[in-house]
Amino acid sequence: MFYTIIKRIPGSQGTKVFVGTTLMLTVGCLPFWIKRFKNSESRAGHDLFSSEKPEAIERMEEERKEKILTKVA
Repeated sequence: MFYTIIKRIPGSQGTKVFVGTTLMLTVGCLPFWIKRFKNSESRAGHDLFSSEKPEAIERMEEERKEKILTKVA
């Protein structure tokens, strides 16, 4: 099916390969784009490529450190 659509594109074989590859990459990335733009106001750590920790994990780590400090003191 995909080949029948691509072979109707005018141009050389290289043009058809370029258009087909671009379409396939776009279709493969659509779920990521939809997720990213649907939740444009995301919290820290909940993005697709976020390097920050989620807020809940940071809060739990702080509570654990406080418990350890209170036991030592």
